Amino acid sequence: MVVFRCRRCHSELTAPVREVPLPDPDDAPAPYELPAGEECPPRMLPGSFAYDPADAGERVVPPRPPREGRRACGTRV
Repeated sequence: MVVFRCRRCHSELTAPVREVPLPDPDDAPAPYELPAGEECPPRMLPGSFAYDPADAGERVVPPRPPREGRRACGTRV
């Protein structure tokens, strides 16, 4: 995983990361369940990123809007 890539010299900076499943929301209180003024503890360790092991289904691409009523630039009415 590339963390940073310089546009000028194209050098890359990478950091070691671990791929872990999404944390279970039942094992930690949600931010709205905490007492007022208490900070929400981090749910993931530094240097890790999450993936969702459940299948998200098929990718849906929204249809393009109709091109009716549009004119090309420079056309005369």
